[in-house]
Amino acid sequence: MSFWRKHGDRFFDGLITYIFRTPSWPSRSLRAGVTLIVAGLGVGGLAGDLSWIDADRVMRLAVQADGGGLSVYWSQITVFFGILLAAAGAILGVIDHIADMRHLRKQSVVVLEHRGLHQTVDTPLPLPYRNA
Repeated sequence: MSFWRKHGDRFFDGLITYIFRTPSWPSRSLRAGVTLIVAGLGVGGLAGDLSWIDADRVMRLAVQADGGGLSVYWSQITVFFGILLAAAGAILGVIDHIADMRHLRKQSVVVLEHRGLHQTVDTPLPLPYRNA
């Protein structure tokens, strides 16, 4: 039996479940924040470079506004709100994760023995089932 035939159903099940899941609020706010940051940097005319130092050249991070006046301010406000949303999403995600871990730690299994609850005469288990 090939690997794909053996594990393909599980892969497609997981993929479909992942695509059509309902995202949590921290995930939504984190995505919205990243989208606002990218939109603010792209639409507002803000251009940036990354810093890279090599043996024969030096590149640096520089953010400059090509547009003028109001568009620059709107793009800066959009980037600021994007950073706030992304930070809030990250904080809410950490809080949600901590709450989930606490909830999982509190879960326990209670085992009741049926024979001990009634006043009946019971016989012990047969020998092959005792150590299973």
